[in-house]
Amino acid sequence: TSLAATAALLVTVGRWYATQVAYFLGRMDSVMEGNGKTMLDNSVVLWANGLGRGSTHTRHDIPYVLAGSAGGYLTTGKFFQFNNNHNDLLVTLMNAVGLRSETTFGDPSFCKGPLPGLTA
Repeated sequence: TSLAATAALLVTVGRWYATQVAYFLGRMDSVMEGNGKTMLDNSVVLWANGLGRGSTHTRHDIPYVLAGSAGGYLTTGKFFQFNNNHNDLLVTLMNAVGLRSETTFGDPSFCKGPLPGLTA
């Protein structure tokens, strides 16, 4: 298999996953909850790739997509670029779902705390 064929297949697979995530988020956004917000408004969904670049298996520059605002805790509709702070992203998400006293995830030496700008 050529490199171009492999890349084309990865694009096809990635597009399929993206349509599935979009469908899932759309369904969540269509469910109204008792507080006048949708299920998506009251939740947070993390969609991530395990690698920054599949061909090199790097763990740097991994793309993450967040959807939902966790009941208004998270800022939405923005693009952020952080420098390999997945531990801090997970701290931010723990805080968003009610674990407000948590300041580290995994190895504490990799944590600085919640990511700036993600909270509303």
